[in-house]
Amino acid sequence: MSLHGSEGFATDDLAIWHPHLKGRDVGIVCLQWWLGESDRVGSYYTPEQIYREIDNALRRFGVEPGAAMLHGFSRGSANSYAVMALDAGMGRRFFRLAVASSGGVSLDYPPTQAILAGRYGKDALKGTRWITAAGARDPHPDRDGISGMRRTAAWLKEQGAVVLHAVEDPEEGHGALVRNPANARRVLDLFFEDSMK
Repeated sequence: MSLHGSEGFATDDLAIWHPHLKGRDVGIVCLQWWLGESDRVGSYYTPEQIYREIDNALRRFGVEPGAAMLHGFSRGSANSYAVMALDAGMGRRFFRLAVASSGGVSLDYPPTQAILAGRYGKDALKGTRWITAAGARDPHPDRDGISGMRRTAAWLKEQGAVVLHAVEDPEEGHGALVRNPANARRVLDLFFEDSMK
């Protein structure tokens, strides 16, 4: 499952992930959660609306609990923390692993505040499993770059989550995970290895 970034399109995520998934026995669902009107908060689905659509799609495809990976890029990553909290705290626990790509947690962001207030369940992120990804050349290093994602990993651990790996690419910027095919392959390999346990 993939959540695009600001003013993004699900079709872009499909095009980005296709070469990395080609030849693997896996499917991808990309959710169009930007409504296309503007970049205001109201032009995007809320985490609750995102999870409703995820739940509908993954149940329709017969996805078992713990069989899927959630990927969020940029704004999609910033919302992935609440989506994972919903899945783990109140949902079907579809996601074995989440990948936060170039989108650090913001404590003043309403979805993050909802996690901290326990709206998605007490300690909803406890036990969730994460990979963070960032590039050294991100234009917003303290939010989405390596330092921002290290801060995010520390916050996830404070919530009781497990951070399995950090992709830190010294040559890439925003979107380092998929801009360098080796990074995307590494994340997919980790997901498949983890799924075999």
